[in-house]
Amino acid sequence: MAKKNFKELFDPRESKWGGISLPMFLCALIVVAIVVYVPFGLDKEGNPGSFLRPNFLIMFSALAVFGLLFGEIGDRIPFWNDYIGGGTILVFFMAAVFGTYNLVPENFMKAVNIFLGGFLMAKKNFKELFDPRESKWGGISLPMFLCALIVVAIVVYVPFGLDKEGNPGSFLRPNFLIMFSALAVFGLLFGEIGDRIPIWNDYIGGGTILVFFMAAVFGTYNLVPENFMKAVNIFYGKQPVNFLEMFIPALIVGSVLTVDRKTLIKSISGYIPLIIIGVIGASAGGVVVGLIFGKNPIDIMMNYVLPIMGGGTGAGAVPMSEIWASKTGRPASEWFGFAISILSIANVFAILCGALLKKLGEARPSLTGNGELLIDNSKEAIRDKEVEIKPELTDTTAAFILTGVLFMIAHILGEVWESLEIGFDLHRLVFLILLTMFLNIANIVPDKIKAGAKRMQTFFSKHTIWILMAAVGFTTDVKEIIKAAAPSNILIALAIVLGAVGLIMLVARKMKFYPVEAAITAGLCMANRGGAGDVAILGAADRMELMSFAQISSRIGGAMMLVLGSVMFSFFAS
Repeated sequence: MAKKNFKELFDPRESKWGGISLPMFLCALIVVAIVVYVPFGLDKEGNPGSFLRPNFLIMFSALAVFGLLFGEIGDRIPFWNDYIGGGTILVFFMAAVFGTYNLVPENFMKAVNIFLGGFLMAKKNFKELFDPRESKWGGISLPMFLCALIVVAIVVYVPFGLDKEGNPGSFLRPNFLIMFSALAVFGLLFGEIGDRIPIWNDYIGGGTILVFFMAAVFGTYNLVPENFMKAVNIFYGKQPVNFLEMFIPALIVGSVLTVDRKTLIKSISGYIPLIIIGVIGASAGGVVVGLIFGKNPIDIMMNYVLPIMGGGTGAGAVPMSEIWASKTGRPASEWFGFAISILSIANVFAILCGALLKKLGEARPSLTGNGELLIDNSKEAIRDKEVEIKPELTDTTAAFILTGVLFMIAHILGEVWESLEIGFDLHRLVFLILLTMFLNIANIVPDKIKAGAKRMQTFFSKHTIWILMAAVGFTTDVKEIIKAAAPSNILIALAIVLGAVGLIMLVARKMKFYPVEAAITAGLCMANRGGAGDVAILGAADRMELMSFAQISSRIGGAMMLVLGSVMFSFFAS
């Protein structure tokens, strides 16, 4: 049992319902039910009315009673209270259920909108997920997905025969297709749910983070057999499978190669220095607050600044964890577990800062270009002209082959560099980034193959990220993730975000950029979870027209952080 118990909750002599006894709470619950549900008179439009009035005191009290009902219960559910979030998460989830399935009247929904709470639905909804006529489980209908879930459960959990050591065996085999499919089904299960949880989807990371977190719970608490864990390790990071070494190069080549060539050249001389200034500000802010909590500046740089300012999850934290693992010889998940937690915290702050910068621009018009980044309008604007050619399958195949060839060249250069015994190591992914940038600037790769590379990148980043996050999650200790949410870490993450924003705003005018737009693109769009984070931040700031600069921050800025990470890990990681 949890520290609190259900018995005290239903003892009329106790006052466990937010300081209220059970009889008084039941009276309050009845009053709220009457106000919300009992019809009374007509409203202004002539429709059936109610006793409900959308003033602050009534709505505060009604939501408080709802919160106490499920909050006190959630705080007493073992495991849920200790690891999932207790009453807070149960209140949020139950509010989403009531809102989604119309379990409260429409006038109540209108009144509750001002609270920005769980009754506000995400763009996707749970109802469509459980409609057998829809195909919302990764393009699969609910009946087909349930069949796939049952098959995976049989393969993973049902004992069958003996293994090579004479221990009880199973149907599971650690080959690529079986593990890819098993992890895909796990990822779809929690990914589609996570993408429909309001607030969580918009600010925390949606399905991607829920898949990672739930996989970590399953792995940490031995909710899957040991042979499955061994198979995941082989799939994720060991030869001959090593899905990671296919995922990362595809993302790097696809993202860097598809930045418009002219944009890339111009950004090197103008916008990229602004990104570097933002990284300096983030580092300074993180180190100063870190010192207050007794943390080493090198620790702050490697474990806080690099993941937060690294360009997101798939093209940032994941390859950076691989670089860290290659330098330390330890599992990549050891660094990644903390990194993804601190990145998720910073992502929330970055989105909130985007909304605040919008308000600042409205209050101080001199600080904003209202969507224009460059002060000098005569200067040719930087535009990220996405490749508009529709690729054929042969173009995507050619891009994938090109990725493999570039990765081989990068591997050769990495081995040669290491043999020269220069003062610091450069990971092969760094050489892959430099090679791809050279090919783009030199305009060697045909546009059709670039379009194929974009399609390849989209496939891996959009359609296999849940598979990878499940694999990483299973090898991550969930206790380390929970530990990352300590107040000191939250304050350090906030300092990193504010440091980037503050320094950029100080120097932006001297570099011919508007301070608000510069802080949003070169600061906040570096300190988020990549492409999805860019959309959330620009949406919160009402600056969607700055997407081209946001993409340079995520792609090129993130690639620069991988180079910095490779150098820092070679000197200081142990």
